[in-house]
Parts: sequence; C-alpha cells; structure tokens
Amino acid sequence: MFSHAIVRVPGKSLINGLSDSKDLGLPNYDNAIIQHKSYIEALKSCGVEVNVLEPCEQYPDSTFIEDVALVSLEGSGMIGIPGFSKRLFECLSSKKINIIMITQASSEHSICLGVKSEDAAIAKNVIDEHFTFEISLNKVAPAIVEYNMANIAVVGDRMKDHQGISGKLFSSLG
Repeated sequence: MFSHAIVRVPGKSLINGLSDSKDLGLPNYDNAIIQHKSYIEALKSCGVEVNVLEPCEQYPDSTFIEDVALVSLEGSGMIGIPGFSKRLFECLSSKKINIIMITQASSEHSICLGVKSEDAAIAKNVIDEHFTFEISLNKVAPAIVEYNMANIAVVGDRMKDHQGISGKLFSSLG
C-alpha cells in the first residue's frame, strides 16, 4: 500500500483530452471536479497523504491514472533483435489490451508495460504464449506482473535545465 499521492486538479481543458470511449461523449468538467474531490477524500480516508497540484491546461490528460499493473518481460534473447518489441505489442493488440506506459532498459534486456490491472493476467498469458519458444530456450523469462502500481508523469517546461529535479520528486515520494 502506498502512503503518499500526488494528484492534479482537472483543468477546463479536460474536455479536450484523450478518451477511448465512443459512447460516453465529452467529459463533464463540473462532474470531473466533484469526482476528483471525492477521489482525494477517499485517499485521505485511507490514511494517504495527498499533495494537490494546480490545473495544467496545456496537458488535459495530466490528472491521474489509477489501477495500473506493471508487466515486465526480461531476458538476453531480446537484445539487438529487430522486431522483438513489435511482436510484443502485436500480441497484446490482438487481445485489445491498451498499453498505458512503455519503458525499455538501455541494455534492451527488459521491457516494462503499464496496463490496466484488469488486463494484466490476460497480458501475461498472451505474452507467455506468444514467446513460448524463447521462454523454453531460457532466452526470456515468463512475464512478471506487479499490481497496485501508480503511473506518475513528471511534465514541465525546461525541466532538463534544472539538474536534480526528478531526484527531488522521487525523494518526496518516500
């Protein structure tokens, strides 16, 4: 369980954000504010210390992402192999699994994906099935799933010019 959360008050530009729902229409800003306040109160009632950031109209999708699981695929069998990531993304796409976040180590030894928690078990199964051959040769390990994760984005104008800013952020998280 986590003890700190950073949230951003939804900006009025929220209605211009990305959505994968064709049935719901545009977000209702007033409802979003009410729901966001309720979300903060729910976190606080669980003993979570909440830091609230001001709205950021430039980034309408920068409010929060919750209920994220991390799916990791690791192994020397993906290093320098053209098309390996393509195969990974295609097998997840075939099951309509949306990838929220992607990271890859500079060594190309691991790929980590953020997915909705409800999709994580399916993602693991489809990855393990798709890479059965590589797993059987111990070139990659079976996918690993970590639940109860949070996706935190650090966005700011000229952050690259301020040495140590990301370190300060992560230190504040504990």
